[in-house]
Amino acid sequence: MRKKLNLISNRPGYVWLVRNTSGGGGGSSLDIINTGNQDCPLTRGRYPLLVIDVWEHAYYLEHKNKRPNYIDNWWMVVDWDKVNELDEFWKKRNAAKDEL
Repeated sequence: MRKKLNLISNRPGYVWLVRNTSGGGGGSSLDIINTGNQDCPLTRGRYPLLVIDVWEHAYYLEHKNKRPNYIDNWWMVVDWDKVNELDEFWKKRNAAKDEL
């Protein structure tokens, strides 16, 4: 996942780890997507778990043109317990929605 995020983060915008439930067959997968401007994965039917801002304003003051350094530092502060909590929240929400 880290390698894929690093590759996709070459474009400006936001890079998201999302739960994708639109795969059919009732299953779901984790995907990494890139959005620009104010776009949100929810509008694409995907449920956000984690996001990194890779617009230049997010890293330039501290890292100048060294986006990879910014991303490496970002990985050190990711709270995977919170990511897992959010994933469980979306799973429960979708299960309840399916029951309706």
